[in-house]
Amino acid sequence: MPATELFPVKHLRIYALKIFLRSRVIGRCWEWQGARNNRGYGKMQVRAWGGVHYVHRIILAAMGHDMRGWHGCHHCDNPACVRPSHLFIGTATDNYRDSRAKGRSKKPPARKDWPQMVRAGKHHWQRLNLGQVQTIRARYDSGETQAALAREFNVSQQQVSKIVRRQRWAHS
Repeated sequence: MPATELFPVKHLRIYALKIFLRSRVIGRCWEWQGARNNRGYGKMQVRAWGGVHYVHRIILAAMGHDMRGWHGCHHCDNPACVRPSHLFIGTATDNYRDSRAKGRSKKPPARKDWPQMVRAGKHHWQRLNLGQVQTIRARYDSGETQAALAREFNVSQQQVSKIVRRQRWAHS
């Protein structure tokens, strides 16, 4: 793939060389020693291109990849790594699937027993248990307001509304 207007060919080799010169071999990776963002990805100010760019994306573009609409991904899971053999391009979905497969995503892996855990009131994200849901419905039916119930059970009024209309906890 040809280099793009995002990273003009004229400057790619120069900046790739600067990146390699500011990197250090640590284990099998070539780690960028310059500025990094809060997640550890190397970044570099490139005035000729207008702004700050991720160094691993510059390396991928220097390798001939068209980076428009693509993510720069790491086989090594080291965000500071700029070693070309550790980098690949992919979609946002590819990048997410790679992080899930390696256990690095924020979302926990899917559990087959999740519906049973929720019904039993055992899921760690769950604020209410089955008894509390039944109490909310009974007290709402007897005339209490959703806002009062929400304050008492430390949930939003919208959540109480969904519970009483059985959009949440429909199985109970």
